[in-house]
Amino acid sequence: MPAQVFSVDAPAKLQVVLDIAHHLRRDRDRACVVVWGLLNELSGHAFLHADALEAAARALDGTRPILRDSGGFFGARWRPPGADADAPMTDAHLYPPWPLPPERRDELVSLGTGAQGPTFASEYGYGGSLDAARASEGFRARGIRDEEAGLFRSFARLAQRAHEDPATWASLSTRGDWLPAMQLQQADALTDMTDALRSGGALDLSCLTQWRAASSESSAGLLEPWGEPRPALAAMTAALQPLRVIVLPDQPSWPAGATVRARVCVVNDGAALDGELHVMWASEPDGKAHE
Repeated sequence: MPAQVFSVDAPAKLQVVLDIAHHLRRDRDRACVVVWGLLNELSGHAFLHADALEAAARALDGTRPILRDSGGFFGARWRPPGADADAPMTDAHLYPPWPLPPERRDELVSLGTGAQGPTFASEYGYGGSLDAARASEGFRARGIRDEEAGLFRSFARLAQRAHEDPATWASLSTRGDWLPAMQLQQADALTDMTDALRSGGALDLSCLTQWRAASSESSAGLLEPWGEPRPALAAMTAALQPLRVIVLPDQPSWPAGATVRARVCVVNDGAALDGELHVMWASEPDGKAHE
């Protein structure tokens, strides 16, 4: 809910309660709404009004759980439907680097394991690759006037070299620019993160950041700013299939000819299975099949 309050006075409290009430009345009859989220990452001074916001939400809809503070920086709490008090839970905002380092992938796999209450990843995603030419121009401009001029000039040189070097991954793009290659990288990254989260077994809810990109250069968003689908949309559709086979190698990459060690996980969110399930996958680049 987009309320932004930077004051602790009575008018501010009234405004955020009115905002919450507006959103609940507008959306409470939508079947796709499964939980109400009141505040995000402590939300500054608005967090002082958390009790009033929760009371307003419960008065307008007692059928859905309420997430008090998305991200749970000081310990996540939620209010189950019909409960008289908040209860502990696990909630995380996850933006790891990609390819996933083994320790970060293990963090996603083990999220909520052994913890009390449900487990949410109420934000997760991948973002950070920008068009190098535009990025280097921005760094150059900031480097002229910013007190961190040396740092930004260094970033500008690195970005420019990456843009000019034909050996970079961006040169694989058939259009000759960064954007299509970045979008393919985004699709791969979101697939790996979603697979890791789903393979752990403790996850109850996940929410990807974000549906529509703020700009073409942004690597967060499944759609372009004007609604055109990115490769990540098809990747996420596949990664969220009810029945999915997930292969988790011990490390992100292996030397050619090395023995690959991996854990195979079958995620089944309600799909019917009769008899045994045989799993086959192909390795690259030799294409050998394994069962």
